[in-house]
Amino acid sequence: MPFDTIIGHERPKRFLQAALRSERLAHALLFHGEERIGKLLTARVLAQAVNCEADPPPDPPDACGACRSCHQIEAGSHPDVTILTATSGKGETESAREIESRFIYRPLIGRLKIVILDNADLLRREAANALLKTIEEPPPDSLIILVSSRPEALLPTTNQVPPPREPGHGGEHQRASVGM
Repeated sequence: MPFDTIIGHERPKRFLQAALRSERLAHALLFHGEERIGKLLTARVLAQAVNCEADPPPDPPDACGACRSCHQIEAGSHPDVTILTATSGKGETESAREIESRFIYRPLIGRLKIVILDNADLLRREAANALLKTIEEPPPDSLIILVSSRPEALLPTTNQVPPPREPGHGGEHQRASVGM
């Protein structure tokens, strides 16, 4: 599913494609905005664009929507892409630790191991703290995307991402906030 399937959100799409083009995509992203405006869809499309197997790759960077990786991500069966939904329930701390353990291994078939956490603002304190180490000290070849309609409800340490900046500027392990 290419970026052009996302209606509107031209600025976030340009920002993400520029980061992909310059190969300076932040290791942790916070997608935030109103309910049901396409944050999770954008995260999925980004996961497809990152792990797309098209040869030659699309220009500007995008998902082809036709390769094995794109189909597996769409179907929720890609071994390197995990999509979770926070529920504010018990067991989330273990799920957060499981996310951390998934990043121990290198990607199997994709360029990056990616975890998309929808409703990240619903994480209980213990679960958010369990994820914090992974967000602050990311393993190589990893990307964490937090999706939230209420970024102010995230733990301050999780929500402290710098404002979006031009890709290619900043440290190797950077975080970015993408408003939708």
